[in-house]
Amino acid sequence: MLTGGRKYSRTSKIKEGEEKLQIFDDALRRLDQLTIIGYGFGDDHINFRISNALLVNGNLNVVIVDPFCTETPDCIKQFDYDSRIRRAACGAAHWMEYCVGGKWNVEQMNALKENCKLRTEVRERVQSQLK
Repeated sequence: MLTGGRKYSRTSKIKEGEEKLQIFDDALRRLDQLTIIGYGFGDDHINFRISNALLVNGNLNVVIVDPFCTETPDCIKQFDYDSRIRRAACGAAHWMEYCVGGKWNVEQMNALKENCKLRTEVRERVQSQLK
């Protein structure tokens, strides 16, 4: 049994067992915006589909939601013009709230920062008990 990307062919022709990729290709053809949350661009067979969709669908734009706001992935850099590739330097919760209300929810952002502090404190306490 092959796991991960190794089980997929390296061409754009869909073969038996790759039906999910066909569904993904079909969806990308119909979209005008693809929002990517939590995907690190580590799977060549998915990267190829996204890059190919940007090539054949001139109306497609990509928004990458990434709190660390890393560099645009190599597989789509060639489309990083005219706002086709946009970045949101925030987490998923911030982005979803922004999409619903059209503005950043400062109260939520502050609550999430406090939550992060609490998680750090809990982690430190657990680690000290395990030592």
